[in-house]
Amino acid sequence: MSRLRIDPADLVAIAVGGVLGALLRERITNPWIEAGWFAYAPNTAVTVSYEPSIATRILVINAAGCLLLGALTVLLARAQSSTSRRALVALSTGFCGSLTTFSSFAVQVAQRLRGEVLVGGPDLFDAPAGFSYLVLSVAAGALAFAVGRVFVKQVVAR
Repeated sequence: MSRLRIDPADLVAIAVGGVLGALLRERITNPWIEAGWFAYAPNTAVTVSYEPSIATRILVINAAGCLLLGALTVLLARAQSSTSRRALVALSTGFCGSLTTFSSFAVQVAQRLRGEVLVGGPDLFDAPAGFSYLVLSVAAGALAFAVGRVFVKQVVAR
């Protein structure tokens, strides 16, 4: 990847990574599409599935994306060939960029700070909850990013 101009192959790689990340995020944030309220367990008994809130799923997705992005930044800095660099750019910019959903996070924080009822959620959130969610999300993302970097540095050092 050139620092002076954008290589069309890099754009294609980022787009492919972006599509894959967006598809995975959609599957994680909307698991009820296939299972519904009830899910069949392997023993064929019908069980009520636990549905964590959309905010919990987004928090987990964002932290996982930050963890992966932290790891990829170390690998990207050490990439030797243009092919491996392009793959890492596709994963970091494309996949992680579309997997994490900080735009939804921002909307949820704003709704909580204004005390609005979230769409699809029964709870009324207030400003302290919004501020707590904001701090928790940013802290989890920063910590996950740092852990990803440290882990890959340790693995690469061996």
